[in-house]
Amino acid sequence: MENSETEEDQLQYEGKYVFTPHRSSMYPFLTESNRRDLREQLYTAYVQRGDNDNETDNKEVAARIAKLRAERAQLMGYESHAHFVLEERMLKTPAEVYDLLMQLWKPALERAKVEVADMQAVVDAEGGDFEIAAWDWWQYSEKVRVAKYDLDEAALKPYLSLDNVLNGVFATTNKLWGLTFTEIFDINLYHPDARVWEVKDKDGSHLGIFIGDYFTRSNKRGGAWMSSFR
Repeated sequence: MENSETEEDQLQYEGKYVFTPHRSSMYPFLTESNRRDLREQLYTAYVQRGDNDNETDNKEVAARIAKLRAERAQLMGYESHAHFVLEERMLKTPAEVYDLLMQLWKPALERAKVEVADMQAVVDAEGGDFEIAAWDWWQYSEKVRVAKYDLDEAALKPYLSLDNVLNGVFATTNKLWGLTFTEIFDINLYHPDARVWEVKDKDGSHLGIFIGDYFTRSNKRGGAWMSSFR
């Protein structure tokens, strides 16, 4: 386990595979592992992170954040935090947000029922004596894709390597706006995983620096997000 936090971790997990509740680690396991008990264990750890009544439990922190947001909104003259943050968004009120969500909810729910039925049919055909649960979704949705559409995500992965995806994004950006990205290797960055490109406008003038940081780390916020440095 090369990316272990400490030497003790390295000794504890030496020669073993370690999967964590980080999505980039969890999703492949939920898709490929035939150990349903371990899929449940990993998925449960993911959905209950921060909610285990231990030293890393953050329910009180979340409650305080919500309370402070409500107080700020009232001080600023808004009915709620939702009203405050929506003022500069496309949908201006919580009612508009709920209306849009309900328009999506009904057809999405009907589609989900169809997908669950398809997955349950696979479980039954394999002789599985259980009903589809949340931790089964990744594995059995993949089996349905292969069976119904002959679509194997694993077969697509060689075409979607990080460099291939980046080249595709940069080529599209160039085609649409004339921007060019040139990778730079002589800039000191905050982590070896990070990569940097100079961005130029269609006339060749310098626009800025783009830093890409694509891999999970224990001290890095998960999800797809971006920010800016000045």
